[in-house]
Amino acid sequence: MVNSKTWATCNVPFEMVSFLTNRRVPNLRKARLLAVALCRIYWRRLPVAECRRLVETVEEYVEGEMGWADVCWARERAHEAYDQRFGTKPPTGSPSRLALLQATLQCSAQNPREVFSTYVPLLPPPQFFRAEDAHTCELIRCVCDNPFRKIKFDPAWRTSDAVALARAMYDSRNFGAMPILADALQDAGCDSPDVLTHCRDANQVHVRGCWVCDLVLGKE
Repeated sequence: MVNSKTWATCNVPFEMVSFLTNRRVPNLRKARLLAVALCRIYWRRLPVAECRRLVETVEEYVEGEMGWADVCWARERAHEAYDQRFGTKPPTGSPSRLALLQATLQCSAQNPREVFSTYVPLLPPPQFFRAEDAHTCELIRCVCDNPFRKIKFDPAWRTSDAVALARAMYDSRNFGAMPILADALQDAGCDSPDVLTHCRDANQVHVRGCWVCDLVLGKE
């Protein structure tokens, strides 16, 4: 059971996603970026390049760089490529099938609850723990933060140095400078232990939609 005491340590993504679906959900942009991050967990296991391109197209769609027609085109190419290579559509439960379903549904859904609800039947039930589940939970915590707390972010912390660091990491998807971002925020007067710890935690996974970077960039 996910609650205020277990959110930070939960290693069962099924429970976290179910909680977000049924009770507290972030906005649509956050939900879609989390969907992209979850697809990327299976990146090296996607057998055809078109499946990876579909996920990339969805991410560009979320950023407003592509339209829904582009997503539909990429989805069709992914299905065709898989069919040509293996003679069949991706079977239910395979990484390719998972990515195709997520990449399509996360965009066609019109609210965060719909986006998250697509994962519940795709994720394994709690009794089937997998090594990658802990990684998945860190992704959820990175994008959604802790729904049981409210972070007060002072606009004065949004200095040119902090914004430049956050923007560079967001655009490149390389978040190796998070500790440097913590230093920049602290120099600007940031005294939030939650913000600084998230940046400096060596075990924390970071992706687009990271709640600290979003706060620095003024994204919702």
